[in-house]
Amino acid sequence: MSILLQGCELALNMKTLWLLRHAKSSWSDSTLEDHERPLNDRGHRGALAVGKFIKKNKISPELILCSTATRAQQTLEIIVDVSGFSNEVQNLNSLYLCSTQGLIDHVTSLAESLSSVMMIGHNPGMESFLTHLSGVEKHMPTAALAEIKVESESWQDVQKRNSARLQWLITPKDLQEK
Repeated sequence: MSILLQGCELALNMKTLWLLRHAKSSWSDSTLEDHERPLNDRGHRGALAVGKFIKKNKISPELILCSTATRAQQTLEIIVDVSGFSNEVQNLNSLYLCSTQGLIDHVTSLAESLSSVMMIGHNPGMESFLTHLSGVEKHMPTAALAEIKVESESWQDVQKRNSARLQWLITPKDLQEK
């Protein structure tokens, strides 16, 4: 976004946030704790499709914050492998089943020098955070990816409701080859 001011262009450095819900996990082993559940076959296919979308659209966040849950870590591994992502990744146990307020706290603690970040986490936190940011209620099925533009130069502004715009939300179903 640019603003023309007496013939001079003043650029507003908006922040970009991608929210990615982990891909579909398996419930086949009832002895596993929830945190340890792996992806199932559908989850692998979904993460692969989203990884290809990320590569095709040249999405390259400066930082990825990822839950330590097995299903989130496996989603991350597939996406990194397919997309060729090579920037910094932080694996955070605090993102496991994180609330909206917890997600807000993570984002407001980001360095202002970062302009783009991806978060890989879980519902219901991801959906409610998306609604908090954009005012738009959207279902985020497994492996859904949303791009959000924070209409500010500061990550601090995500504390305010409706402080961002949902640019798009895609799901593996949207990406199925026809």
